[in-house]
Amino acid sequence: MAESVTLESLVVRAQGLADRPMGEDELFILDLVGRVLHRITGSGIRIWELIEAGPTVANLIDQLEAEFDVDRPRLEQDCLNFLTDLQERGLVLV
Repeated sequence: MAESVTLESLVVRAQGLADRPMGEDELFILDLVGRVLHRITGSGIRIWELIEAGPTVANLIDQLEAEFDVDRPRLEQDCLNFLTDLQERGLVLV
C-alpha cells in the first residue's frame, strides 16, 4: 500500500511521463508505460510545475499561498486531496 500524503511528505513526479500544456488552462500528462492520458486544469497545473523540484507538501503549500489568495486550511486540504489523486493515478511518488 502506498504511503499517505501528509504535509511532511516529499512528492516527486513518477518516471515514464510526458506532459504538454494546451493553452494556459489545460495540461495533458501521458503515462508512457500504461498509455493513459491524464488531464489537469486550473491550479493543478501550477502544482504539477512545482513538484518538478521535489518539494515537501508543506513547502509546496507555502509557495501556493504566496501566489494565490486562498485560506490556508482550505489550501492544505485541497492540495492534499489533489496530490493523493495524482498518487492514486500513479503520477507522483511519495
